[in-house]
Amino acid sequence: MTAIIIPVYKAANVLRRCLDSVIQYTSDSVPVLLINDASDDPAVDQVIASALALRPGWQLIEHTLNQGFVKTVNEGMAQLDTDVILLNSDTVVSEGWIDGLQRCARSDAQIATVTPFSNNAEICSYPLFCQVNPMPEKVSVVAAAVRRTGSRQYPDLPTGVGFCMFIRRRALDELGLFDAETYGAGYGEENDFCMRASMAGWRNVLCDDTFVAHQGGQSFAQTEHQPGGENLKKLIQRYPDYEQRVAEFIQTDPIRPIREAIDLEIASSLSLQEASDMNQSLPFTGERFTPECVREIWYEHMHRYAIVGRLLAGKTVLDIACGEGYGSSLLARSAKRVIAMDISDEAVQHATARYGSQSRLQFRHGDATAIDLPADSVDVVVSFETIEHLSDHASMMCEFDRVLRPDGFVIISSPDKATYSDAVGYRNEFHVRELYREEFESTVGVHFTHQRLYAQKLGFISSLYALDQSHQTDFNTASWQVIDEDGSTAGPAELDPLYFVMLAARQASHLPEGLSELMLFQDRSESVYAHYQHEIRINMQSGARLIELEASNERLQQQLQRVPRWLRRLLKLSS
Repeated sequence: MTAIIIPVYKAANVLRRCLDSVIQYTSDSVPVLLINDASDDPAVDQVIASALALRPGWQLIEHTLNQGFVKTVNEGMAQLDTDVILLNSDTVVSEGWIDGLQRCARSDAQIATVTPFSNNAEICSYPLFCQVNPMPEKVSVVAAAVRRTGSRQYPDLPTGVGFCMFIRRRALDELGLFDAETYGAGYGEENDFCMRASMAGWRNVLCDDTFVAHQGGQSFAQTEHQPGGENLKKLIQRYPDYEQRVAEFIQTDPIRPIREAIDLEIASSLSLQEASDMNQSLPFTGERFTPECVREIWYEHMHRYAIVGRLLAGKTVLDIACGEGYGSSLLARSAKRVIAMDISDEAVQHATARYGSQSRLQFRHGDATAIDLPADSVDVVVSFETIEHLSDHASMMCEFDRVLRPDGFVIISSPDKATYSDAVGYRNEFHVRELYREEFESTVGVHFTHQRLYAQKLGFISSLYALDQSHQTDFNTASWQVIDEDGSTAGPAELDPLYFVMLAARQASHLPEGLSELMLFQDRSESVYAHYQHEIRINMQSGARLIELEASNERLQQQLQRVPRWLRRLLKLSS
């Protein structure tokens, strides 16, 4: 049995949102204890009364004098004899949240605390690690992606995070409650408990398949101690290795692969599931990609944006020739600010209407060869599938050089003329000037001499892999083998890429780290393979029907031969 403790102090609006979500996504059989720590706000009383009317089995404790967060949750944990989940009143839960926490706890009897992913949860923050991310516009979309993607490895944490934390009763009985005497009104008490648990052989873990949104800065924040200050000094004095443990965790970032998998899952969810819920889409003309496109073109475009998002934390980004705006919207999830430009007024108007509500995203009319931005104004220029639509590549690269800050870098893609056009005899009517690899490298190299070139090619997955020798690794011969017609094997670098994706900067030290030598992308439904199977079935059915029709025609011809010649001439039947 697990009970939920929700300490309450003021902030009626966020409390209402929290309780509504708990009511919607938590079974009636789960005990819930609300503790109103003398809020002195009639609106809080109304919110609690409304919740209790819907859930009469919930319990309520009301303080006449304010006790502070630590004493309030201690009171709740002391009153109960079950495992508990401490849930801040400025959180929002979603489907499967409590099942996820309980499943994680059941995976190992030595787990003392469980913390889920959240937008605002320090070392458990998503999408940006150790940062305060804004509340997701659609919590359910993020939570569903985390639930589908979670590996259920439940990695160890140096400390849990108290916004939403499962605590095993047996650990509470052994270790005792939070240290209210030392940590007063709040901050550091859950870290102290987790350190005590760790030293006693217990585990503090991340529930990597569960997400609980957290606004932060509400409710008890009005009275509790803020991060740092005297409480942090007390914590470090008691546990001298605390900072080192946390620093090592941040430096190694063992949960990064999990966050990256969630990135790709959310990108897929946004494009395939939410597109129909958004504003009317732009028509697909063959020149401009839209997220309503499916199969191969969707893979190619979405993979690029999903990969580069991890390089943009804290950076101001120019997305040039942004088109429909879907990619700029994805970049804005991780970047500090995204300025998205396109030469088409129709595209800018559409993108603004569809995605412009994101606070870190702005759409403008703009020309890649004459960018209306000050010099040294952006950290990153993103230019996907743009250069081949222009003839004046020199002006475009000059403008990139001008608007980039000294330590900035460019992320640019281009089709490889050798494979995109020459090898198949294809001409894209919208492409003005395509480039071969050497031309692409030299064009960018006029201003950005240090380059890291990747190839992209679609099979039933989209693959991005390093081409330059400094990043060649064992995956070429071990992890990914390409089989020739004669049965010999080779590495992916020997494949002819269809597109190039390049990182470029003025100095080698300005090139960002963070991309692997091999990056693969696919959607859970395997839509390209499903389409392939669908087309194969159609072809097989068509082939069978053709054989049937040919056989029928043969029978008719044979019957016709038995009709007397004079009657065939009379009826004008062909022989």
